[in-house]
Amino acid sequence: MPGSQMKCIACIEGEQLAVRIYKGVTEPDAAFYVVLSLVDGTSQTERLDTADERGRRRLQSLELSIPDRKRVKGPSSAKADYTVSLPDLPIKRIDVFVLDADGKRIFLKWAGDELALSELLPLTRDEFRSYFSYGSKRHLDSATVLFVARNILDFYEGRDDADEALSGYIANAFVILIYKSVETHAVIPDLDKLRLLAERHVEQLKAASNPREDRTNLRMSCRMVLWHYYLDRGEADQAVEAAESVAAIYESIDKLHVMHGYNACKSMLLCGLAYYHRKNIKMALKYFEMTVNGFVKSVNCRTKNPSWFAELGVNHRCATSATKMIKLIEDKTEVGQAQLAKELAVASRVTDEAFLARASAALFG
Repeated sequence: MPGSQMKCIACIEGEQLAVRIYKGVTEPDAAFYVVLSLVDGTSQTERLDTADERGRRRLQSLELSIPDRKRVKGPSSAKADYTVSLPDLPIKRIDVFVLDADGKRIFLKWAGDELALSELLPLTRDEFRSYFSYGSKRHLDSATVLFVARNILDFYEGRDDADEALSGYIANAFVILIYKSVETHAVIPDLDKLRLLAERHVEQLKAASNPREDRTNLRMSCRMVLWHYYLDRGEADQAVEAAESVAAIYESIDKLHVMHGYNACKSMLLCGLAYYHRKNIKMALKYFEMTVNGFVKSVNCRTKNPSWFAELGVNHRCATSATKMIKLIEDKTEVGQAQLAKELAVASRVTDEAFLARASAALFG
């Protein structure tokens, strides 16, 4: 397979870049390289090394997550795995190449947009929206998305010259970072510093119809993601405190937009479950009733946006769980840990079973 026809996939975990190259059966052994394009316009070229076991496992896992119709077909002998350590620098993009017989660089194509490393540090609103801010635009691998989010936050931290139009997208990068840390069970040692960075950007926003540009929505999102993180780390008190802060924002809203109901209903349901387990029935009922109220108010917004209308289904499931809990309390029926864990899965945005088990143990164990 000529170099220009070869394809590759890649993922990043921590400082390690792993690349799987589909070389073709007849392709002779050759050296492969990556170009690391930095945000200042300079670049670094690194030769790829044969992958270690960690890199091979990561690449195999990535390949298996690709829908069958999108996988590069061919015998296993036609692919090779490589790794290289990445420098601690603001990387804009990564490209893979091989040298032809004349020493000319032949760049490989990515096997798909969701497997590419073509944009790791968006600098404009369009770049954020085209490559990162929406789940369908991001890389398929959670650890890689975590790396990109961290790359973004590290770059914009302390930059007073950042375009205000990017404030919501920078704050959203914090939300994405923390959710991906939960999915990968990664520790964020400087969580408070990053939270303050996100909150500074949120405070620059006003009301808007775009969830990634609306001040109230992002205030709620930045707190809702925290209760997921704290539950993942087994810190139940901090999780409930973060969830209650979402509820407080909800209560302070003068004019509810339909988008605000999602974070509010999930967080208020979480509060109700936590207080029920703590046998504080008065507070549990308060939050369960607020959850139902949040759903009703969301419906009363009468949205005509198909995406937001579909999202009302999430609020409805939360309200249904809350209504169920209210009925059980009124009937004086004891609710056990298994049932509470089932309702917690409704409140949680992260659906990974391992996370839900950790969260349930933290709240109800």
